[in-house]
Parts: sequence; structure tokens; C-alpha cells
Amino acid sequence: EVLREHKKWVESQGKVGARGTLAGSDMSSVDLHGENFDAVDFTKAKLSRAILTDCSFVLAILTGVDLSGTDASRAKLMGANLSDANLAKARLSGADLSAKDIVAANGAVRKWPTNLTNANLSYAFLSGANLRQANLMGASLVGADLSGADLRDADLTAAKIEHAEKKSLLEMAKEMQEAIDRVRQRKDKALEKGKGTVARAVSHALGYRHIDTGAMYRRSEEHTSELQSHHDLVCRLLL
Repeated sequence: EVLREHKKWVESQGKVGARGTLAGSDMSSVDLHGENFDAVDFTKAKLSRAILTDCSFVLAILTGVDLSGTDASRAKLMGANLSDANLAKARLSGADLSAKDIVAANGAVRKWPTNLTNANLSYAFLSGANLRQANLMGASLVGADLSGADLRDADLTAAKIEHAEKKSLLEMAKEMQEAIDRVRQRKDKALEKGKGTVARAVSHALGYRHIDTGAMYRRSEEHTSELQSHHDLVCRLLL
């Protein structure tokens, strides 16, 4: 009943129904796979060891929630407030904890970061998770698996990351160094062929799409040469 009224509240933008609140509730070890909890208030609720795979918690209030040992793989948590939450040993592989785009009444778009300040993520599984622009100030990531996680623009001020698995960062550094070494080995053609190699390695390591502008330029040059040849042939025929 709470979730039905909450759904009405969300769909009507607060005009009917009521915002769902499960604050203080105990749902430990409950299977909630795939449920939608967007904007629901879970303040200080108990969800330890719960099954939350593929659930949606966009803009949800999860302040002080016990999520220890829970499986929230692939969950959507964009813009959620997880400050002081306990996520020790939680599975968040592939979860999205990036900032949420909020559109104001005047049409302006602002980023609403996921709030993980002082959260306990010790020994959590965050492989492949999206933490871009997340607020991790004072959070504990001790022993956490961050392999393949996107931490671009995340605020890690005073965060504890001792013994965190940073294999992805080491792989990134290795790939970049190998690319640089390949460029140095081709001293005679470094300017001609080295840039693309480095660009591909860097874009792959940082998760950006690589656009080969060199190939585009060369193709345009070939096209120009073809047009010039056709132009010269037409001129000779006319003469």
C-alpha cells in the first residue's frame, strides 16, 4: 500500500498520493529483486543481506541504512542519499551511483551527486560500478574492490582507501606506459604514427570513445586528390 501511494505521488509530481516512507523498517534478508524505490525514505532502515539486484533507488533517502552484505548488483542509485550508510561487504557490481540530472522549472539542468559521505564501504564489491561525481568524503573504502569502477570527478576528500583493489588503475598506467614506449621506439615516425596509438590507449583506459581524426583527415585528403584528378581529366577533355 505504501509503494502504491508512493507511485501515485511520483507520477503526479506530488499532487496525489503520499511520499513512501519505510524509515526504520526491518527488511533484512528479504528478496526485493527489481523493485522500484525511487525517492522512497528508508532512513535508518535495516536491509542487511537483502536481495536488491536491479532495484531502482534514484533520489531515495538511505541515510544511516544498514545495507551490509546486501546484493545490490546493477542497482540504480543515482542521486540517492547514502550518508552514514553501512555498505560493508555489499555487492554493488555494475551499480550506478553517478550524479542524477535534475531539471529545474526554468529548464536549467544541474547535477545532483549521490551522497556517500562517511559511508562504510569496507570490503564492498564495486567492480564496474559507476561512481562518477559521487560524494565520497570521509567514506571508508578499505579493502573494497574498485576494479573497473568509474571514479571520475568523485570527491574522495578524507576517504579511506587502504588496501582497496585498484587493479584497474594499475592496468591503466601500464597500458599508457606501453603506448608511450611504443612511440619512443619509433623515433623516425613518432610524429606520424605515435599520436593515434597513445590516443587509443588513453581513451580506452579512461572509458572515452576514440575518434580517429587522423584517419578522417587522411580520407579527406584522398577524397580531395580524387576530386583533383577528376577535375584535371575534365579540363584536358575540354581542351
